[in-house]
Amino acid sequence: MYEGGIRVPSFWHFPKGFGAARDVPGIAAHIDVLPTLAELTGTTPEAILDGRSFLPALTGDVAAVAGGRTLFFQWQRGYPRGFHNMAVRTDSFKLVGKYRFEKAPDDFELFDLRTDPFETKDLSEQYPEVVQQLSESFLDWQAEMKVAPALLKEHPVALHTPEGYPVRLNRNDWKGPATKQWSSPEAHGYWTVEVPKSGSYDFELFFHEGLPGHGSLNLKVGTEQREVIVRDSITQRFSFDDLLLRAGQYRLDAWFHCFWPKESVGTYGPYDVTVKAQD
Repeated sequence: MYEGGIRVPSFWHFPKGFGAARDVPGIAAHIDVLPTLAELTGTTPEAILDGRSFLPALTGDVAAVAGGRTLFFQWQRGYPRGFHNMAVRTDSFKLVGKYRFEKAPDDFELFDLRTDPFETKDLSEQYPEVVQQLSESFLDWQAEMKVAPALLKEHPVALHTPEGYPVRLNRNDWKGPATKQWSSPEAHGYWTVEVPKSGSYDFELFFHEGLPGHGSLNLKVGTEQREVIVRDSITQRFSFDDLLLRAGQYRLDAWFHCFWPKESVGTYGPYDVTVKAQD
């Protein structure tokens, strides 16, 4: 949630509309891109948008992106939770929540980005009232997000594209309690997927460190399940071909259960699963 993680450059090139190249001061966010493009093209979005257009700053009608706003950020797998991996940004201050699983939820850092753009001086003890104000505004925003229709709705990953490209499922989209330490070989989870078209599908499971020993490799999509005994711990990729799936929404599980050697007994998840619909 520091500037090195969430601040990115944005380049806009439209010589006839924007004039000579220049830097545009002010803060904007990803939510502002669609409103800006809508105003530029003269279209009216059907949905109510959270962002706002910064086209006047691009055309030079105003000197900078309009201020006086508060931007909220949170990054984590699953649903919003406390002050974990969060930030609140105003024209001047930025509040960063350092809370991870082992830290207190009121562990904040506060920076004045006008004078400290590299976030080197924590001002949280100097301005406790700002910390309180921004943290409370963050909780209000989070409460609104928790009941947002887009967050309440399930978003399965489609296993087939109109162009016929393979679909890759990675650990970032995992669900389940064992996904907490997603970078660990012993982490495992499941994906919510949609089969838009009935047919045969091929699956490839990738374990970038190979397998820890002998055991059973499993793939389960809904009620369709395959299992194979594996005694090769060097191979990284394993295939399950010709799974006949009906159109619908399913839970997809893929895992390796190691039963030898003794010190490696456990359940291991693949780093990704590639799915290809057969022609």
